Amino acid sequence: MQEHLWGIIASEIENKLNSIISLLPAPEEVQSWVSQIVSKLERRDTISYTSQKSASEIISIDPK
Repeated sequence: MQEHLWGIIASEIENKLNSIISLLPAPEEVQSWVSQIVSKLERRDTISYTSQKSASEIISIDPK
């Protein structure tokens, strides 16, 4: 995996765990990594990440 994709993969994993749908699809290589990582997390039942976040912990980013 190329280092420049790490940030994109991390962002896509976070979006997937928070049920956020991207308007533009990620590159196929990114989608592959995201699917693999999320499936491993689901098997380990460690996706309690979203339930642990309170509304005050959520950060919004304006892409402008």
